Amino acid sequence: MNEKAKSRTLGQMTSDLDDRISEDERRRILASLRGPTSWVGSMIPELEEIEGKRIPLRDIVFGYMVKENPTDDEIEGALSLASVLEEKTKELEDSISTGEITRREAYRYEEEIKGLLKAVDALRHLRGDAMEVKAKARAAEVGDTRRWLEFVKKIR
Repeated sequence: MNEKAKSRTLGQMTSDLDDRISEDERRRILASLRGPTSWVGSMIPELEEIEGKRIPLRDIVFGYMVKENPTDDEIEGALSLASVLEEKTKELEDSISTGEITRREAYRYEEEIKGLLKAVDALRHLRGDAMEVKAKARAAEVGDTRRWLEFVKKIR
């Protein structure tokens, strides 16, 4: 750490966050959001404003995730919510990309986007998990049937 950085006070660092974001920082933040696992380690926002209403997003996503056998309507609802959240992430990315915002706002948007992406990923994989469980159950059923038929052949 150089002497200049050591001599900075907390107040100076805080005021730096209130400065307008530079183009380099915009690019760095946007690049950090492009990775397939950029959201790893992020938290799904507890509350999120969607279409003018504050919803308990974390609870809703968790509710979908713990559902053992989601119905088609529930899966459709989850995928619909994922689409709405994806749209919101695009709006926030646009704000980072082109908005007259401070560094503090940009970092807040970055964290919000990562949390929303984590929620989108969880919601999009519900069908995959449910289908995988059903496929495994079906494969086990087929295996059981084959073993039963083999057993019946042996005892005849």
